[in-house]
Amino acid sequence: MRIIIKRLPDINSYRDLPGDYTDYGRFGMTMNGRFYILGIHSPHPADTRIGGYWALSNRGDVLYLSARGCSEGFESFVRFIIEQGYIDKLINRRIK
Repeated sequence: MRIIIKRLPDINSYRDLPGDYTDYGRFGMTMNGRFYILGIHSPHPADTRIGGYWALSNRGDVLYLSARGCSEGFESFVRFIIEQGYIDKLINRRIK
């Protein structure tokens, strides 16, 4: 599966999901270091340190990731969650 960082919209309903994607949600790391993965209907926790949005392509072969707010440090965060295996949890949980 390819991972592509791009700007995704902040949406809260499947009705608003662009046709290019089959699923969407939020992910991030809280201030105390807890990694979370949420679906489309969930907001980021209030104690989010860094986070973003994820979307799955229609074909299921690309996972798109987008920064929440300021994107400074987001690529480093993505590298970190790949190295720590958190990205696998996101892929395995959302891609069936």
